[in-house]
Amino acid sequence: MTRINQVRFLLQWIVQGNVYTVKQIVQLALMGNELGFELEEVSLSPDSFPYEYYSASRFIPLEIYEKQEITVKEEELDLSII
Repeated sequence: MTRINQVRFLLQWIVQGNVYTVKQIVQLALMGNELGFELEEVSLSPDSFPYEYYSASRFIPLEIYEKQEITVKEEELDLSII
């Protein structure tokens, strides 16, 4: 794989903790009617065939993610001084 192909390949990956915008939602009949996302920030190239969409199961809604962040931050606080 050439360096250019490696960069193109890596640009298709989603990164945990990043926020992505869903452009389109499709039902993936061949995957048991699971939902697939087309994203604004990243896209799959033809080299990713047969994959055309990102699996919705790899994402959580922003509201839930933000609540998890708040919970973790509260757990990290040192409350022993109170």
